Amino acid sequence: MTKEVVALDIDDVALKHVEGFIAWSNNLWGTNLAEADYREEWHEIWAISLEEAEERKRMFFTDEVMGSFEVIEEAGESMTALSAVKTLVGVTSRRESLKAVTESALDLMAPGAIDRVVFATFFRDGQKISRSKADICKELGASHLVDDQLKHCLAVARIDIGGVLFGEYPWQDPNPVLPDGVVRARDWREVRALFGVEL
Repeated sequence: MTKEVVALDIDDVALKHVEGFIAWSNNLWGTNLAEADYREEWHEIWAISLEEAEERKRMFFTDEVMGSFEVIEEAGESMTALSAVKTLVGVTSRRESLKAVTESALDLMAPGAIDRVVFATFFRDGQKISRSKADICKELGASHLVDDQLKHCLAVARIDIGGVLFGEYPWQDPNPVLPDGVVRARDWREVRALFGVEL
């Protein structure tokens, strides 16, 4: 019997992306940021132009920086346990140029647990192309997406794919109003409970 597909975000679900970003920014740019300061509009965090923020992004999105992120508590063992009953596919907004370092990190934390990783952002003929996680999940035939960003959970719920809002992070609403089709999982223990899997 074919196993159900569950899509997993990578950053801030498996690996501590924001924590890594904050440490990198404070170290390299002399900022005094905390996780509560984080949002996706990096030019606003730094109060710089969009062009300068793009240049800094190029410096951040490297194997050296992205390969230094720490693993979220219980992520590796939970993904290993979950992979026994589900087909796990990484679905990430990361650039495809980070494929090797991303797959290596996942393989170290949960060897063989992730079937493959799909990257939502790639460059073709010098042009940046981004696909929505909802479109990717639909193509995969995924039953659920586990993601720390509510917007992605809401998007998959609109096409009858279960959204699992992961974590308790400062950039999330602490008490979000979740529609049918979206549930909260504050940590990997709650993700495991949702899918009926134990360590």
